[in-house]
Amino acid sequence: MRLNFVDGRVLAVELQEPSLDWIHVLDNGETKVKKIGLSEIQTLSLSDAPAAKQIAMVRQLANQLGADSYAERESAERKLSNPEFASPFFDLIEEFSDDPRLEVKFRVRRVLNRLEDDRRQAKIQFDQLTLKSGETMQGDAGDFKWRINFRNKLFSVDRSEIRLIRAIDFQPPTTLQKWDQQAQANTHQGTGVQLYHDFDLFMKDLANQELTNIDFSTGPDGTKLAWRDNINNTFIPLGLRFTPTGKGYVGIPRFSFPSNGLPVGERSIARFNDDVRRRSNYKGLIEFEFCLPDQPTVPAGVHAFGTFIATVSYPRSFVLEAYNAAGDLVAAVETKESRCGFIGIESEEPICRMRVRANPHLFRVDEKTDEDYALDSFFFSPPVEQRSIVSPTTKDVREVRTSLVVLKDGNRLAGDVSFAQNKVQVQSMGVGRIEFATDEISEVQLANKPKNEKSKWLASMEDGSMLFFESGEQLVAEIDRQPIGIEQVVSLHQSSNDRRYPQAGDFDDASSVVVFPSCRIPLQTINVDEKGFSWNEAAEKRLQPVDEESPLGTPGADPTPQVSEVDFKTTTPDNIPTIWLKRPARSPAGSGLIQLVDGQRIAFRKDKANVTFSSNSISLMFRGKKLTIAKDQIQTIRL
Repeated sequence: MRLNFVDGRVLAVELQEPSLDWIHVLDNGETKVKKIGLSEIQTLSLSDAPAAKQIAMVRQLANQLGADSYAERESAERKLSNPEFASPFFDLIEEFSDDPRLEVKFRVRRVLNRLEDDRRQAKIQFDQLTLKSGETMQGDAGDFKWRINFRNKLFSVDRSEIRLIRAIDFQPPTTLQKWDQQAQANTHQGTGVQLYHDFDLFMKDLANQELTNIDFSTGPDGTKLAWRDNINNTFIPLGLRFTPTGKGYVGIPRFSFPSNGLPVGERSIARFNDDVRRRSNYKGLIEFEFCLPDQPTVPAGVHAFGTFIATVSYPRSFVLEAYNAAGDLVAAVETKESRCGFIGIESEEPICRMRVRANPHLFRVDEKTDEDYALDSFFFSPPVEQRSIVSPTTKDVREVRTSLVVLKDGNRLAGDVSFAQNKVQVQSMGVGRIEFATDEISEVQLANKPKNEKSKWLASMEDGSMLFFESGEQLVAEIDRQPIGIEQVVSLHQSSNDRRYPQAGDFDDASSVVVFPSCRIPLQTINVDEKGFSWNEAAEKRLQPVDEESPLGTPGADPTPQVSEVDFKTTTPDNIPTIWLKRPARSPAGSGLIQLVDGQRIAFRKDKANVTFSSNSISLMFRGKKLTIAKDQIQTIRL
């Protein structure tokens, strides 16, 4: 069996137990036990806590409301009045309103009044079981503890450590022929991006693809969603997970979209704050990422995504940003003026993380905007496994708390990682210390906090490297003090900003493209020297078609930057573009990559770099010279 752990481990193991006791919870709250052979299981998705155990405890406490002891009655009422514990069981507690004991009726009424505001924020979470026969069940796998064997190491695990159990040979069905064919035929990436504001066109272009549709009326198990439900982890069975940014959660507002025949449901989603009294609900950042279905610890990406958004009172008020596994901004699609507008993205390169926010690059004279918004009806292609996901922007620094080693056989081990001579050692919970040769490893992610390097310029190279440089008579890389030939440079951008990609068609009649947050400028000629770069100020600007009255979004005003040159040293980072001197290109076959905490990337040929590991560093041949990188400066190593 393959086990997905809460801490990110994924291990193919031998289970020492032959079966588990499956607890089926009946509609009246009673339970029935059935023994299930572990060899019969296709997938088993585990909730945060055994539902049957919680239900039994709630029923016991409800009965204790009529106990002879006053202290026991008070204790039971106090526990049932705790919304974090009892709000998912509101309906179950409500059944005791008809209890013949007057004391129970009185106390149940008080408990329900206290839970009323929180009753919809959480629900009973059942375990989901699918057998190899195709039979599906909802219930409780119990509070088990198993002995398992991993690489001849025996140790114990309990259910609180595990999120998913699946058969070794299980492969979720996907239909990705379109993008697989594109990947084989096209060595370029980044320009294969299509933006959508028309839902019918989106569905027409993706008519032959299998799309997941979430309308937020019900969860994957069919449970109806209601006002203030917290759905951060509700759609993990479908491969979608909302990632909390600060305090708050993504929940169900009272707002229903004006359908006008469009496929929007009775429910939508919005950003909620934990404090219901604050008026900042329905506004703020919504961020989400993709994982393999039922496998929250395995990162994934999709090739197509679309959603409806309301209410947008001005063109370009909100923006949907899509990031790849490397943290680059693959595309950003702006909203149109509509109470039920559609925004969508199709990308040859998998999209791993997305976020919706008020457009930070909206340059309008009156600066009025409606900050409240809601989303409805997500459409996305099947999630495809990715080895890792880097933070989407250097401004949004995330601290990785646990290091992770990904093996070529699909196993993932989380824990303390150390280097030895051409070996990587992992001190992983339960397994203990285990050592791997570097040729067994696909990737190492280290728990080093990313640095926010401000006002430094990065040159992206043809080999996939991304290096800080200093400008003078020529560009010189900081990392090895060697010159950077401009003919080797693919793009230039500043570390304070995301590297923004061109769109489909930008290179059809141009050799270079300047990509601002609010527009793109295809060019035949661009001048790059030791001071900076410049272009013809009369060059055509390309914007998204977000307003029928004006191609620039606001009648009578041009919201785009009024510049035609950028100075490396003096230009402020507020609105600096990415300059593409060539089409974005895929990393060459047989290449490896080291991602540094400061945002630089060191690409290398595996067969020529002679990568060696020591206790505190990695050494390799890079650009003809030996380069040594300290371990605490490394975020990710891909071998």
